Amino acid sequence: MGGEKMNRAILAAVATGLLGLAVGWYVGGKTGFAYASIDLSCGDKTYTVSTGNNKGECKSSGQNAVCGDTSGNTTEVSCASGCINSNGSATCSVKAQ
Repeated sequence: MGGEKMNRAILAAVATGLLGLAVGWYVGGKTGFAYASIDLSCGDKTYTVSTGNNKGECKSSGQNAVCGDTSGNTTEVSCASGCINSNGSATCSVKAQ
């Protein structure tokens, strides 16, 4: 019975690794973390907000964007105010033009 649990754990680890590689390939050919992030274009500036990890989600409504996960890593940006607030590993930054 112990061997069966170990086999399931190994299978889960392999599946997780393959999923990570697939996400890395899909996101841009890079392996590793696929961060939850989104860009917001505001005239001559483009902001990037991210949870700082591969969890949570990011959304934009055109004039603002928010990212967050269930661990309290949150950030938001608006075209009117720029980066407003970031907590935990979440980030907000201006992209270089």
